[in-house]
Amino acid sequence: MKKYKDDPNSNLHEQIELAFKRGSDIAGVLHGIRKIHQGSVGKRTSLFPSKKNAGMIPIESNLELAYAIELERDLSVVSYRTQALKIQLSQYESNYPDFLVKYSDGRVEVHEVKPDKHNLTEKKAKKHHRIKKIINYHNIQYKVVDKNDVVLGFNQTALLYFYQRLGIQSWTDQLIDKAIKVIPTHGQLLFTEIQKILENNSLPVDMAYYLIFYKYIPMPVYIPALVEAVRSRGLL
Repeated sequence: MKKYKDDPNSNLHEQIELAFKRGSDIAGVLHGIRKIHQGSVGKRTSLFPSKKNAGMIPIESNLELAYAIELERDLSVVSYRTQALKIQLSQYESNYPDFLVKYSDGRVEVHEVKPDKHNLTEKKAKKHHRIKKIINYHNIQYKVVDKNDVVLGFNQTALLYFYQRLGIQSWTDQLIDKAIKVIPTHGQLLFTEIQKILENNSLPVDMAYYLIFYKYIPMPVYIPALVEAVRSRGLL
């Protein structure tokens, strides 16, 4: 492939390598090139405790939080970073894509999160096309994800609830296979029913959190402890 003369993004692969080598700060936060300042006016900034990255991932919207959860759930994703690359669009304009994602097969992709990827303004659509062209030129995939690619609302709260209860236990493939065989995957069960099925088959009831979070079985209809917690905070 013919190189562009004086390519301003010729260091893109170097940026990617450095992004995943860069450690966390003293507070355990994995900052990108562009730092997300917590408490920014007009943004829902927060720090997501990522198990895959062994650190806190800065995010600046609920949609980004939802996507970080999806990346944690995707077993093919090894690690990811936010605001980790600087894409030079012109001498005076640059862009910092939302997510840099590394997969178990060695692939690296750049993902941008938008509320609705099919309803972008003409200006934003053209900008994303420019960014995609630059990133694709360097043999890296680029895609825009939106609200239809994530879990929102009460189910997002439920996923966070399961995520917080995963602990450090690692279940063997044999146990997971046994659990999948005994738990019906058609329709939806109560969370207590899932736990009861596991218990009746001499399987750890705590496996339920893992199986649901990592998409081995469908989301349950009702999670008593979560419903009570949400209701007590006046959110239900």
